[in-house]
Amino acid sequence: MKHHTTLLLLLASATTNAQNAYSFERTQQPYAELMDATFCDFNSDGDDPLPELNGETFVLYGQAWTGTSSYPITIGGHGFLRIENASALVILDGFFTNIEAVDSMSNVSYAITGEPGARVLTAQWHNIRLVNGPDDSYLNYQIRLYQATGVVEVHMGPNSGSAIEYSDSSGPNCGVFHSPQSFSGCLGKLWVEQDANSPTLDSLPNYDFDALHNLPLPNTLYRFTPPVHG
Repeated sequence: MKHHTTLLLLLASATTNAQNAYSFERTQQPYAELMDATFCDFNSDGDDPLPELNGETFVLYGQAWTGTSSYPITIGGHGFLRIENASALVILDGFFTNIEAVDSMSNVSYAITGEPGARVLTAQWHNIRLVNGPDDSYLNYQIRLYQATGVVEVHMGPNSGSAIEYSDSSGPNCGVFHSPQSFSGCLGKLWVEQDANSPTLDSLPNYDFDALHNLPLPNTLYRFTPPVHG
C-alpha cells in the first residue's frame, strides 16, 4: 500500500508540473535601453537583492512567490533572476555565464515599472562580453519578468554577431527552471540550446543544462509563457 501511495504521489506531481510547464516563442522586437535605471550593487556572492519587491507576489510554475527580507527577488550579476522561498526556487537565465566588462561604460542595471499587481522587473546587461568568447565580442540584453502574467522575456540588443563560437559547455545558458532548494530533483525546465537563431528546446525535468552555441541576432526576443488556467 505504501508503494502504491508513493506512486500516486509521484504521478500527481508529474501531472501538476506538466500543467504548469512554460511554452517558448522566438520573435523580433526593437530593443530599447532602460531609461532612469538603477545600477546594481552586487554583494560578495555576485547578487543584488531587490527589497523594493518585498511583499510583491509573482506566480511562476503555478505557485505564488512573495519577496521577503529573507528571500528577496534577486538579480545575479552573471545573467539571471532568482525567485525563491525556504523550500524551492525558480531561476530565469538570460545569457548566463561568466562575464566581464568591455570598458568603463559596462554595467548591470534594473527598472521596476507598473503598479502593484502589474509590476514589470527589467534587468539589463549593458556592453559586456562573455569570458569564453572572442576578445572583441560584446553584447547587450535584458530579462523581463511580468507580475500580472508570469511571462518571462529575454531580449537581445546590439552584439558582436551570431557566428557559432561556443559549445554545450562554454556558451551562455538561457531558460527557466524550478527546483527544490536542495536540488534533489528538478520540478520543471524549459531550456534553449544550440543555435540561438533556431534553438532546440529541452523540457526534460533534470539538471542537464546545455548552452547556446552563439548569440541571437540583435532585437531577438525569447518569450517564455506559462499556461492560462480556467
